[in-house]
Amino acid sequence: MSRYTGLFALALLLLINFPLLSFFNTSKSWAGIPVLYFYLFALWLALILGLALATKPNKNNTKT
Repeated sequence: MSRYTGLFALALLLLINFPLLSFFNTSKSWAGIPVLYFYLFALWLALILGLALATKPNKNNTKT
């Protein structure tokens, strides 16, 4: 489980790195939202959902 959260955190850090942020920093908008803000909020949502799935308790893990 910690391996997946580590890989997910590394991927997130790479996606928030400067070259990709500058790619989305345009004057265009999508549904009235600037593309950069949409990209950042989509990454934030992906972080929340990914960590929720990674930390979900395993149903097959039974303690005796």
